[in-house]
Amino acid sequence: MPNSEQLYLSYPLTPEIQANALQLIEKMKKSENRKIYSKELINLILELTDVAVDYFFYNPVKLAKVNMIGKSAVDLALKTAKRAVGVIAGKVIGGMSDVQLLIIVDFIENVLIKKCPTQNESNEIEDIDE
Repeated sequence: MPNSEQLYLSYPLTPEIQANALQLIEKMKKSENRKIYSKELINLILELTDVAVDYFFYNPVKLAKVNMIGKSAVDLALKTAKRAVGVIAGKVIGGMSDVQLLIIVDFIENVLIKKCPTQNESNEIEDIDE
């Protein structure tokens, strides 16, 4: 159960993904037939997943200055994982009811935050000099 000591992870979204997310959330919340937006929702989830994976996996590898073999191994593993998420998301979300789709949309809306208190303005990960 979340409390005042609960920690959360977050990552910056591009303006395009942010706009797409907010527009899709609004459309789906107003719609009586949310199933027509299933493919858009799947694409949004995949975009969010890609950004999160890049932010939490590729950026630390870059910061750690991992060698090319390590980078290649990480790249292959993450590409495989992203493909698997795409297949599963398509099957699961494609088969959801309107009520279930609304639950997913509400979840996404609730985890979006305006800005992390400690986030810098550029949203860039800087290299750490050794």
